[in-house]
Amino acid sequence: VGTAEVACSASPGWQKAACCFFTRGFSYHDGVCSETKKYLGDECGDEWGICNNDNAEAYFPYRLSCYQKENTPTPKCYPTSTPMEKHECKCSFIPFVFCNTNDCNGHACVLHTGDGKYYCDYGTGNNW
Repeated sequence: VGTAEVACSASPGWQKAACCFFTRGFSYHDGVCSETKKYLGDECGDEWGICNNDNAEAYFPYRLSCYQKENTPTPKCYPTSTPMEKHECKCSFIPFVFCNTNDCNGHACVLHTGDGKYYCDYGTGNNW
């Protein structure tokens, strides 16, 4: 839990962000340069923190999803089998059956055929 590596910590100010930009597999967020891959319990988000699902099939119960639980300040990587509320989302571009959006922490926004609304699909990877 929470095993992401940190890089560029010795670099001062803007140099830390520049160092991070050129360090493969790392991203800069909130003043910290850390692995883009995130693990169980790590904070995650669209583009800067992708939950690590190497070799895990889509919709596998132990696959990690980037989800923000109610009354918590930030989204974290949780197993997909964790109970998750459906969050309504809006497509960033032309709506289709699925799309990318900033509403789902990097997960796909998918059309629900029952009510015709779009919802975050936490079973997809959070690298949309």
